[in-house]
Amino acid sequence: EFNPLIPTRYERVCLRCLQKDPADRFASAAEVARELRLELASVNRPLRTTAARPEVLDGSRLFRFLSVGGVITALFAVAFVFGPGRQFKDESSPAPLDRPSPRSTLASGELERLAGEGDPEAMAAWGRHLLNALESDPREGVALLERALAAGESSAYAALGRAYLEGQGVPADRAEALSLFRRGIEADVPECKLYAGLMLAAESDDESRLEARGLLEASIPALGREQRRECLEVLGPLWLKVDPDPGRALVCLQEAAGLGSTESMIRLAAICEAGELVEKNFQASFSWLSRASARNDPRAWLELGDIYAQGRLGQEPDASRARDCYARARAKLPEEVELRLQSLEK
Repeated sequence: EFNPLIPTRYERVCLRCLQKDPADRFASAAEVARELRLELASVNRPLRTTAARPEVLDGSRLFRFLSVGGVITALFAVAFVFGPGRQFKDESSPAPLDRPSPRSTLASGELERLAGEGDPEAMAAWGRHLLNALESDPREGVALLERALAAGESSAYAALGRAYLEGQGVPADRAEALSLFRRGIEADVPECKLYAGLMLAAESDDESRLEARGLLEASIPALGREQRRECLEVLGPLWLKVDPDPGRALVCLQEAAGLGSTESMIRLAAICEAGELVEKNFQASFSWLSRASARNDPRAWLELGDIYAQGRLGQEPDASRARDCYARARAKLPEEVELRLQSLEK
């Protein structure tokens, strides 16, 4: 009801999981996995796009939308856990990139001492610390990372590449940053796949975008929550630009939205309104924007203001509500809001 992008094949499995009588549910997680694999085999079946008549969500209904939407998103995530290319979390799974290394968990004094003694992993960890600490000289961090690389500590590729990308302790140099990330990929540093993919995704040529898509897809299993969200919100649109796969694009955007990406929520709202990848669904579009605005994304408030000003998505034109929405976006988007308010007055 609240998220029409969830395919019927997943809905059927999720609803069985929610049956009140335990006898009507699946007997085990293995049975859930088996059912999901069967359903995933029918990936060409159309998405369910039936929704209720568009209407304004007041405060109480918005709260219910967020609560129920959170449950649905969590259930939808089960499909990614058991689907093709996903594995159960076990000891053989790659560690998330946001999990600290053994050296980085040491007290700063001990870590600095070990780095001074030439411990390669400690030099890399202390170098990363010096790059990020406000009171430190980033040039010292770069020097330590270079020493760590010379000593064979390949994890330093990622931090040193970011230093060149952002101009921390060295002049900004995108070519050198990408070179370091590529060397890190050769050394099997998962984080370098993410950073190189994000860099290449910003290029305008198809070859770079295809390479970016491959790197980002390959990096997903090793990412922690925040990096996974960043990866997926870039990966979704990439699946629409070159050799398009709308189904995969929607899955990426859906998962990114489930991880809190308001940018993906706004993209999904546009997709539902345009009706190009799925059947037009104004209720779903309005719901995605409401969800993004609940996280105080100024772009979502700006778009909601436009909806009320223009009478889109089945809403009646309402200048008062439009002004209220614009007011919430004013602090971050003052110029855009001022132009819209001037147009509203006319």
